[in-house]
Amino acid sequence: MTQRDLQPAEWGGETEFVDVSAKTKVGLDDLLDTIQVVAELEELKANPTADASGVVIESKLDPGRGPVVTILVQRGTLEVGAALVAGAQFGKVRAMSDFVGEKVKRAGPGEPVEVLGFDGVPEAANSCTWSRTTAAPARSPASAPTGSRPRRSPAARAARSRSRTSSRRRARASSRSSTWCSRPTSRVLWRPSRTRSHGCPRGRWRSTSSTAASAGSTNPT
Repeated sequence: MTQRDLQPAEWGGETEFVDVSAKTKVGLDDLLDTIQVVAELEELKANPTADASGVVIESKLDPGRGPVVTILVQRGTLEVGAALVAGAQFGKVRAMSDFVGEKVKRAGPGEPVEVLGFDGVPEAANSCTWSRTTAAPARSPASAPTGSRPRRSPAARAARSRSRTSSRRRARASSRSSTWCSRPTSRVLWRPSRTRSHGCPRGRWRSTSSTAASAGSTNPT
Protein backbone atom coordinates (compact mmCIF):
# COMPACT_ATOMS: atom_id res chain seq x y z
CA MET A 1 0.00 0.00 0.00
CA THR A 2 2.86 2.38 0.74
CA GLN A 3 4.24 1.81 -2.76
CA ARG A 4 1.00 3.25 -4.14
CA ASP A 5 1.13 6.26 -1.83
CA LEU A 6 -1.74 5.03 0.32
CA GLN A 7 -0.90 6.00 3.88
CA PRO A 8 -3.52 5.56 6.63
CA ALA A 9 -4.56 8.59 8.61
CA GLU A 10 -3.24 7.00 11.80
CA TRP A 11 0.25 7.03 10.29
CA GLY A 12 0.00 10.62 9.14
CA GLY A 13 -1.43 9.90 5.69
CA GLU A 14 -4.59 11.14 3.97
CA THR A 15 -6.33 7.80 3.44
CA GLU A 16 -9.01 6.63 5.84
CA PHE A 17 -8.98 2.93 6.74
CA VAL A 18 -11.94 1.20 8.39
CA ASP A 19 -12.08 -2.46 9.35
CA VAL A 20 -15.40 -3.93 8.17
CA SER A 21 -16.97 -7.33 7.67
CA ALA A 22 -20.04 -7.89 5.52
CA LYS A 23 -20.77 -11.30 7.07
CA THR A 24 -20.59 -10.27 10.72
CA LYS A 25 -21.65 -6.65 10.01
CA VAL A 26 -18.78 -5.31 12.03
CA GLY A 27 -17.64 -1.74 11.38
CA LEU A 28 -20.49 -0.78 8.99
CA ASP A 29 -21.56 2.16 11.15
CA ASP A 30 -17.98 3.38 11.38
CA LEU A 31 -17.67 3.13 7.59
CA LEU A 32 -20.80 5.22 7.01
CA ASP A 33 -19.68 7.85 9.52
CA THR A 34 -16.22 8.04 7.93
CA ILE A 35 -17.69 8.47 4.45
CA GLN A 36 -19.96 11.25 5.65
CA VAL A 37 -17.12 13.08 7.41
CA VAL A 38 -14.80 12.88 4.41
CA ALA A 39 -17.59 14.11 2.08
CA GLU A 40 -18.22 17.12 4.31
CA LEU A 41 -14.53 17.98 4.70
CA GLU A 42 -13.74 17.74 0.99
CA GLU A 43 -17.13 19.24 -0.03
CA LEU A 44 -17.95 16.40 -2.33
CA LYS A 45 -21.12 17.25 -4.23
CA ALA A 46 -22.86 15.94 -7.34
CA ASN A 47 -25.15 17.65 -9.83
CA PRO A 48 -28.50 15.81 -10.11
CA THR A 49 -29.29 17.57 -13.41
CA ALA A 50 -25.97 16.79 -15.13
CA ASP A 51 -25.39 14.09 -17.74
CA ALA A 52 -26.35 10.86 -16.00
CA SER A 53 -23.72 8.20 -15.32
CA GLY A 54 -22.93 5.52 -12.78
CA VAL A 55 -21.10 2.26 -12.21
CA VAL A 56 -22.24 -1.36 -11.99
CA ILE A 57 -21.58 -2.73 -8.51
CA GLU A 58 -22.86 -6.26 -9.07
CA SER A 59 -25.12 -8.15 -11.45
CA LYS A 60 -26.86 -11.52 -11.51
CA LEU A 61 -29.39 -13.51 -13.50
CA ASP A 62 -32.55 -14.20 -11.53
CA PRO A 63 -34.74 -17.08 -12.84
CA GLY A 64 -37.95 -15.14 -12.23
CA ARG A 65 -36.96 -11.51 -12.80
CA GLY A 66 -34.21 -11.85 -15.40
CA PRO A 67 -31.00 -9.78 -15.25
CA VAL A 68 -30.78 -7.86 -11.96
CA VAL A 69 -28.13 -5.12 -11.94
CA THR A 70 -27.10 -3.02 -8.96
CA ILE A 71 -26.02 0.45 -10.08
CA LEU A 72 -24.45 3.22 -8.01
CA VAL A 73 -25.57 6.57 -9.39
CA GLN A 74 -22.64 8.99 -9.55
CA ARG A 75 -24.07 11.87 -11.55
CA GLY A 76 -27.52 12.85 -12.70
CA THR A 77 -30.78 11.13 -11.81
CA LEU A 78 -31.91 7.64 -12.81
CA GLU A 79 -35.65 7.29 -13.45
CA VAL A 80 -37.99 4.46 -14.40
CA GLY A 81 -38.29 4.26 -18.20
CA ALA A 82 -34.79 5.56 -18.93
CA ALA A 83 -32.73 3.83 -21.64
CA LEU A 84 -29.33 2.79 -20.28
CA VAL A 85 -26.15 1.12 -21.51
CA ALA A 86 -23.59 -0.77 -19.42
CA GLY A 87 -20.67 -2.25 -21.33
CA ALA A 88 -22.04 -4.46 -24.10
CA GLN A 89 -25.52 -4.69 -22.56
CA PHE A 90 -28.38 -2.25 -22.88
CA GLY A 91 -31.99 -2.02 -21.82
CA LYS A 92 -34.77 0.11 -20.38
CA VAL A 93 -35.51 0.52 -16.69
CA ARG A 94 -38.70 -1.40 -15.92
CA ALA A 95 -38.45 -1.23 -12.14
CA MET A 96 -36.03 -0.07 -9.44
CA SER A 97 -35.62 -0.88 -5.75
CA ASP A 98 -33.40 0.72 -3.12
CA PHE A 99 -31.00 -0.98 -0.70
CA VAL A 100 -33.85 -2.07 1.61
CA GLY A 101 -35.91 -3.57 -1.23
CA GLU A 102 -38.57 -0.84 -1.54
CA LYS A 103 -39.76 0.22 -4.98
CA VAL A 104 -38.55 3.65 -6.09
CA LYS A 105 -39.17 5.69 -9.23
CA ARG A 106 -35.95 7.73 -9.21
CA ALA A 107 -32.49 7.64 -7.70
CA GLY A 108 -30.12 10.56 -7.21
CA PRO A 109 -26.34 10.77 -6.92
CA GLY A 110 -24.81 8.43 -4.35
CA GLU A 111 -27.81 6.09 -4.22
CA PRO A 112 -27.43 2.38 -5.08
CA VAL A 113 -30.44 0.78 -6.77
CA GLU A 114 -31.35 -2.58 -8.24
CA VAL A 115 -32.45 -2.19 -11.84
CA LEU A 116 -34.61 -4.55 -13.91
CA GLY A 117 -34.78 -4.29 -17.70
CA PHE A 118 -31.34 -5.20 -19.09
CA ASP A 119 -31.20 -7.60 -22.02
CA GLY A 120 -28.17 -9.33 -20.49
CA VAL A 121 -25.95 -9.44 -17.43
CA PRO A 122 -23.23 -6.75 -17.56
CA GLU A 123 -19.93 -7.18 -15.81
CA ALA A 124 -19.17 -5.55 -12.48
CA ALA A 125 -17.27 -2.24 -12.56
CA ASN A 126 -18.65 -1.39 -16.00
CA SER A 127 -19.56 2.25 -16.45
CA CYS A 128 -23.25 2.87 -17.03
CA THR A 129 -24.87 5.77 -18.84
CA TRP A 130 -28.51 6.54 -19.51
CA SER A 131 -30.74 9.17 -21.03
CA ARG A 132 -33.24 11.13 -19.02
CA THR A 133 -36.91 10.63 -19.88
CA THR A 134 -38.58 13.91 -20.80
CA ALA A 135 -42.20 14.10 -21.84
CA ALA A 136 -42.93 15.86 -25.13
CA PRO A 137 -44.74 19.18 -24.65
CA ALA A 138 -48.41 19.16 -25.55
CA ARG A 139 -49.13 20.94 -28.81
CA SER A 140 -51.83 23.54 -28.56
CA PRO A 141 -54.26 24.11 -31.47
CA ALA A 142 -52.75 27.57 -32.07
CA SER A 143 -49.25 26.10 -32.46
CA ALA A 144 -50.36 23.45 -34.94
CA PRO A 145 -48.62 23.76 -38.35
CA THR A 146 -50.49 25.60 -41.07
CA GLY A 147 -52.37 23.34 -43.46
CA SER A 148 -52.59 20.40 -41.08
CA ARG A 149 -55.82 18.42 -41.30
CA PRO A 150 -57.94 18.15 -38.16
CA ARG A 151 -58.51 14.73 -36.73
CA ARG A 152 -61.75 13.08 -37.76
CA SER A 153 -63.93 11.04 -35.47
CA PRO A 154 -64.20 7.26 -36.02
CA ALA A 155 -67.73 7.68 -37.39
CA ALA A 156 -66.55 10.27 -39.92
CA ARG A 157 -63.66 8.03 -41.03
CA ALA A 158 -66.04 5.08 -41.46
CA ALA A 159 -68.48 7.18 -43.53
CA ARG A 160 -65.64 8.42 -45.72
CA SER A 161 -64.39 4.88 -46.36
CA ARG A 162 -67.93 3.77 -47.28
CA SER A 163 -68.30 6.66 -49.74
CA ARG A 164 -64.96 5.78 -51.33
CA THR A 165 -66.01 2.14 -51.67
CA SER A 166 -69.35 3.04 -53.27
CA SER A 167 -67.68 5.42 -55.75
CA ARG A 168 -65.22 2.70 -56.75
CA ARG A 169 -68.06 0.25 -57.30
CA ARG A 170 -69.94 2.74 -59.50
CA ALA A 171 -66.78 3.36 -61.54
CA ARG A 172 -66.32 -0.37 -62.08
CA ALA A 173 -69.96 -0.82 -63.11
CA SER A 174 -69.78 2.01 -65.64
CA SER A 175 -66.55 0.66 -67.11
CA ARG A 176 -68.10 -2.78 -67.53
CA SER A 177 -71.29 -1.43 -69.22
CA SER A 178 -69.37 0.24 -72.06
CA THR A 179 -65.83 -0.62 -73.12
CA TRP A 180 -63.98 1.60 -75.61
CA CYS A 181 -61.59 -0.05 -78.06
CA SER A 182 -59.20 1.47 -80.55
CA ARG A 183 -58.97 0.83 -84.29
CA PRO A 184 -56.59 2.30 -86.85
CA THR A 185 -59.30 4.45 -88.45
CA SER A 186 -61.41 5.75 -85.56
CA ARG A 187 -62.59 5.05 -82.04
CA VAL A 188 -65.46 2.62 -81.88
CA LEU A 189 -67.83 1.41 -79.20
CA TRP A 190 -68.19 -2.30 -78.62
CA ARG A 191 -71.62 -3.51 -77.61
CA PRO A 192 -72.45 -7.10 -76.70
CA SER A 193 -74.46 -8.91 -79.36
CA ARG A 194 -75.19 -12.44 -80.47
CA THR A 195 -73.79 -11.85 -83.94
CA ARG A 196 -70.12 -11.66 -84.78
CA SER A 197 -68.70 -8.86 -86.85
CA HIS A 198 -65.22 -7.50 -87.66
CA GLY A 199 -63.63 -10.60 -86.19
CA CYS A 200 -64.65 -9.70 -82.62
CA PRO A 201 -66.16 -12.64 -80.71
CA ARG A 202 -69.84 -12.12 -79.91
CA GLY A 203 -69.70 -8.40 -80.54
CA ARG A 204 -70.60 -5.73 -83.01
CA TRP A 205 -68.45 -2.74 -83.87
CA ARG A 206 -69.99 0.64 -84.54
CA SER A 207 -67.69 3.37 -85.77
CA THR A 208 -68.30 6.82 -84.39
CA SER A 209 -67.21 8.39 -87.69
CA SER A 210 -69.64 6.29 -89.76
CA THR A 211 -72.46 7.09 -87.37
CA ALA A 212 -71.80 10.78 -87.72
CA ALA A 213 -71.70 10.45 -91.53
CA SER A 214 -75.03 8.62 -91.66
CA ALA A 215 -76.61 11.21 -89.38
CA GLY A 216 -75.39 13.97 -91.72
CA SER A 217 -76.82 12.26 -94.80
CA THR A 218 -80.32 11.96 -93.33
CA ASN A 219 -80.57 15.67 -92.47
CA PRO A 220 -81.91 17.73 -95.41
CA THR A 221 -79.63 20.44 -96.66
